[in-house]
Amino acid sequence: YAGILADPDSIADISDAPDTPTMQAEGFQYVASKVYLELTGTDIPELSIGPVRSDEPAGESFDFDDPDEMARRYPKLVRKYPEMGD
Repeated sequence: YAGILADPDSIADISDAPDTPTMQAEGFQYVASKVYLELTGTDIPELSIGPVRSDEPAGESFDFDDPDEMARRYPKLVRKYPEMGD
């Protein structure tokens, strides 16, 4: 998890491993709760502190539909999935 946060392109290295969920976003939304359950034996507790986030997205904005920009940012993923998103 930390490695992919630091280098999102590194997901190309594990994307077709037998224990990796499919590359659809829905499969990845459960990762944190599964890891928490594995490590603690309990479900993630409900927190009532409210969201700690900004109304503005973090990071740099770029055009996900620009093939050249995607290849520059994520060369391994684009090589592995040249039709990504189509």
